[in-house]
Amino acid sequence: MRKASLEEVVQDRSDRIFNGVFQIKSMENTIVDEGADSEAGKNAINIIKNYTIEDVFNDIEESLQSSPFAQYHCSLTASEKMLITPFILQVLSKLKSEY
Repeated sequence: MRKASLEEVVQDRSDRIFNGVFQIKSMENTIVDEGADSEAGKNAINIIKNYTIEDVFNDIEESLQSSPFAQYHCSLTASEKMLITPFILQVLSKLKSEY
């Protein structure tokens, strides 16, 4: 295993956190683009109905653990959670109220 640079680890971590958060927005885009009555739209709606902020955090944690740099990553910090929570809650509540 090669040694990772600080820049690589930080970039990997931020990419994985961003992708975890963006996954929710991606579900919304699927519903809008494909239509709520399409198979893809229905699948996204079913996922969203039961999806919680803890699910998002768990998905991000799993992504960090599966990273080639997992040995350098810690769990999500309180600061990271505080930064992403407002966006997650906004998107989840919007989607749950609409669908």
